[in-house]
Amino acid sequence: MNRARATLIAAGAAAAGVTAAWIAAQRADRKAVEADPRRRELFAEFGGRRGSVRAADGTSLWTRTFGPEDAPTIICVHGWTCAAEFWKLQVAALQGSRRIVTYDLRGHGQSEQPAGGDYSIEAFAGDLDAVLEASVPEGERAMLVGHSLGAMTIVAWAGANPKRVESRVSSAVLLDAGASDLLRDAQVFVGDPDRVARLQRLVGEGLMRASSPVPAGSGPISTGPRGRPRIA
Repeated sequence: MNRARATLIAAGAAAAGVTAAWIAAQRADRKAVEADPRRRELFAEFGGRRGSVRAADGTSLWTRTFGPEDAPTIICVHGWTCAAEFWKLQVAALQGSRRIVTYDLRGHGQSEQPAGGDYSIEAFAGDLDAVLEASVPEGERAMLVGHSLGAMTIVAWAGANPKRVESRVSSAVLLDAGASDLLRDAQVFVGDPDRVARLQRLVGEGLMRASSPVPAGSGPISTGPRGRPRIA
């Protein structure tokens, strides 16, 4: 078997393992949500002050803002296949003393799908920049909180705007920030550790740079209007 064929087979095995791990995690999450004593809160109406922000390419991003307008701002960026409602319990706990801005990423929740089909990490970073500029007055700074794709979006934004990080951001919290954990959990072994590391990098980059919408079937925490589970 030549090297190219072996690499292709290994990449296919890695992709299959990632898919299996994602499906297993989704099932486990659904069971956990069903058993959660606070389940009713998770699926309650998502309140807040409605709004929208226009991204650089014209994509409309759906936003909700909670808490006092003069309080320090927290911008929450959800993960892949989720929605702003992912932060429902955090909003409930913090909105008394903080101004919390949540938004649906492009192609997620109630935000528009980009007309040009751009789902690159650069586009997500640009969307965060638009939300930051629209939500935080000039001269003030916000805390950025991101989960999964949201965390990677924050990192990408900081990389694209290094001179503005200190002036616009007070702090950042990055949760479950990479694809490597999912690949590790899939337990795909295709030879030496260096090959595994290369496959992790290639699959992660492929996921982030794919010019396609999120797959059908959003995460168990993402919900649509009136608290109903939403299919992306």
